[in-house]
Amino acid sequence: MSNEALLAAVPDAEQTQLSSQDIMLHINDTQRERFVKLQETFESPGWKLIVEWCDMKAMAALFSGADCKSWEDSREQHGRRDAWMQASKLADTFMNEFEMVAQAAIANTENDEDEDDLGSE
Repeated sequence: MSNEALLAAVPDAEQTQLSSQDIMLHINDTQRERFVKLQETFESPGWKLIVEWCDMKAMAALFSGADCKSWEDSREQHGRRDAWMQASKLADTFMNEFEMVAQAAIANTENDEDEDDLGSE
């Protein structure tokens, strides 16, 4: 299979992402309440400051890791950088989790509809 054919077979990431409204339609009430609260938090100016701070701390750890005197110190700085980067991407992580739950619900609904169609034939 050519590279072009392989790329055509892989869905574009933007096409597979659900909108916030689609996610909310396919999650339960408890999840929906949490989703809304987290979305409000992640859109707040305070959260944007936290993300900026985490990004700066990650960059500082990267530079500190490059100037370490021992391998252990370098690994420690790498670990710090990774932790700050994870914190910086926390909003994306949560939203991806909710999207996966919604996509699973959509798939279950589609499977149920397919089974209903087979039963009616």
